[in-house]
Amino acid sequence: MQSYKDKLRLMNVMKSKLILFSIIVLSLVSFGIASVGMSDNAFAQTGVNVGVETETEVKIGEKSDDGESNVSVEGKTETSVEAKAQTSSETKAEEKSSEETSETSAKAESQVQLAIKSSYPKVKASSENSFAVQSKQKLYQPGEMIRVEGSLFSGLMTQLGASNTVNVQIFDNKGMMVKESTVQMKSGGGFDAEVLLPSNSVNGEYTIKSKIISDSSVLGTLSAETRANLETSTKVIVSTPSSVKIKVEGHDDFEVKVASNSKVTEVKFKEPEKKVSFMVEGESGTKGVTQISIPKALLSGQMSVMIDGKIMADEDVIVTANTETTTKLELNYHHSIHQIDVVGTNAVPEFGSVALIVMVVAISGIILVSSKYSRLGIRTI
Repeated sequence: MQSYKDKLRLMNVMKSKLILFSIIVLSLVSFGIASVGMSDNAFAQTGVNVGVETETEVKIGEKSDDGESNVSVEGKTETSVEAKAQTSSETKAEEKSSEETSETSAKAESQVQLAIKSSYPKVKASSENSFAVQSKQKLYQPGEMIRVEGSLFSGLMTQLGASNTVNVQIFDNKGMMVKESTVQMKSGGGFDAEVLLPSNSVNGEYTIKSKIISDSSVLGTLSAETRANLETSTKVIVSTPSSVKIKVEGHDDFEVKVASNSKVTEVKFKEPEKKVSFMVEGESGTKGVTQISIPKALLSGQMSVMIDGKIMADEDVIVTANTETTTKLELNYHHSIHQIDVVGTNAVPEFGSVALIVMVVAISGIILVSSKYSRLGIRTI
């Protein structure tokens, strides 16, 4: 049988193990609380409220001189509305307080971007624009497939009849044709074409020319103005991406790729705000477009894009690629000097002060328990 001294020693060992376990659990909990606090701060900066029922009114401001559009959401909490409805049974002081609260809630604005779309709004043919053509992206990289789609106005379709084809030609920034493709027009007057860019394509502004090919006997019956409407063009940017190394303490470098017709500088990752930010600059009066590829291990979740502190309009940003490892966004703006922020809801944590505190607490706990073992005459491993 075990002696009383052995039992006491065994009980002390169990107590020491319990103390060590408690220290580890408390350390993990404190780390989790700190992480949640950081997450809440970053989430609040995106202007998204969680867990509050709201009545919202979306206001889309008119475009300013530089072409930007502001989107804001005014919200009133449900509790404020109920309080206002009960003012008839309250004192004048309470009524005044309730109205002030309601007004403050109604004036509180937050900028919220809905899920980013994967394509631009479609340009449809009409009597004023009888042959509408657009590319699915505004920027392509050398070696990528240029995708073009278009439609023909029903009135012109009736004149031309069926069995029409569309010839699509790609011209580089020097006016040299680099690729072409011919596709059949659909019965409804639409078409889709794909043209592969050469891998050695030079950077610059490219022109996509589309022309309807129809029977010569039909073309002879059309007016000169109508025949002119059988051709149209649109422009895209071709740009080779540059890689930017993002350093995060405690992790391997992350590679962010940027392709643009703007001068892009100061590409940074800000972990507390859960965002990648950068500056773009270009000649005033021209349009800028940037594609940025962000590793999901660095930034992911629900994404929103800000330009100069304001949410970008839906039609100015699309997702061009969304794989298991990367999110690629295409952003459009009028050239000037702008700061762009890509904000996510999940970001890689830095191995910073919080982790250091957790390590210190854990190590201190181990030292404390080891000392306890030594006093009890128990050898530790």
